Amino acid sequence: MNTVMVGFDGSDQARDALKLGATFADGLDAALVVAVVDDLHPFAGEIVGAKERAAHLEETLDLAAQQLGEQEFEGKTIWGSVPECLDLIASDVSADILVVGSTHRGEIGRVVPGSVGERLLAGAPCAVAVAPNGYAHQEAAPLERIGVGLDGEEESEAALHLANEVAVAIGGTVRLIAVAPILEELIPGRISSTAPEYARFVSDHLAGELKRAVATSSPAIEIAEVLVEGDPAGVLCEQSSELDLLVVGSRGYGPLRRVFLGGVASKVIRGAACPVVITPRSARHARREVGEILASTVL
Repeated sequence: MNTVMVGFDGSDQARDALKLGATFADGLDAALVVAVVDDLHPFAGEIVGAKERAAHLEETLDLAAQQLGEQEFEGKTIWGSVPECLDLIASDVSADILVVGSTHRGEIGRVVPGSVGERLLAGAPCAVAVAPNGYAHQEAAPLERIGVGLDGEEESEAALHLANEVAVAIGGTVRLIAVAPILEELIPGRISSTAPEYARFVSDHLAGELKRAVATSSPAIEIAEVLVEGDPAGVLCEQSSELDLLVVGSRGYGPLRRVFLGGVASKVIRGAACPVVITPRSARHARREVGEILASTVL
């Protein structure tokens, strides 16, 4: 991981994001980019001049510099839609992870993405991290206890890769979390006769995925395995209270190398008790998917 980017507007939520981004950059020895976007409506340009708007951007960057102290960073300023501009800058600087804050309406210590975060999560060009409310005021601590949600899909492999990368860089631990859904609750009354046998199959499959994940992880990492039955999003949120960072994959369709929230990730990012990172879908899966579509197309 080479570049960490933070969206910053001087608000309390942005300060949460900046602290998390600085923690990432420091622990990973990565470059830190702070992006400030002036989203003032174009019509307001008749009232607020270009010099005033430019001064506002610089003042906001100064606030970031004050919070960061001696930590080096590159400032980027731009006018326009916040989600679109952050997306543009993230692509321009080849950001590996983009950090944003939660909504101000969320519970303290919980992750609840605001409108900007939600729009970014619908198609960001890199992994997106959301800092919990009040994170800037928490005691400084490295991201040592890292959890990753595994379901055997290639999107969770991307999450595992990022979790391993962070753990190796900072000397942290990784908790592999696999959840076998309660099948009777998925399709009530329709699979009751086969549910026990199929449930064992799913559990055995996930156990195999956990073993494979351990085997493919760095031997330098201390790894714990968790396999439980329940609601995947609920279990991941419960586990988050014992973690410093939770990493989950995006859903298996959507733009290539873009974050695209699925049902589980969407719920997790709204209820986790620690910072959450959503990784982009895998390029390998996308290429295979496109190939299958083309192969099945009749001209």
